[in-house]
Amino acid sequence: MSTVVYHVPLVASHDYDVFRELVREAPATHHAWAELYRGRTAEERQAGHVIHEIHVDPHRFADHARRNGYETSLATLGCFLEDIDPHRNDPTPATTG
Repeated sequence: MSTVVYHVPLVASHDYDVFRELVREAPATHHAWAELYRGRTAEERQAGHVIHEIHVDPHRFADHARRNGYETSLATLGCFLEDIDPHRNDPTPATTG
């Protein structure tokens, strides 16, 4: 059985305006973003999935998207998080519920 990993994108409040310019479908405020992922994280944890919280630097995200020919969106944010996850090759999950 494979382990399901849920990546939580942590965006600092001082980076949120820049991030929001990149990801237009993101909520209008940092508070709304944090609440959205707080709820999703709780659901994923309750389902028994592994949680990896990853800090998102919007400039690094933009560079990653540009290098790979991606638009900056929530979908490509997920790819970015998988690519930069320092625990992606670990045999043991970083954190669990």
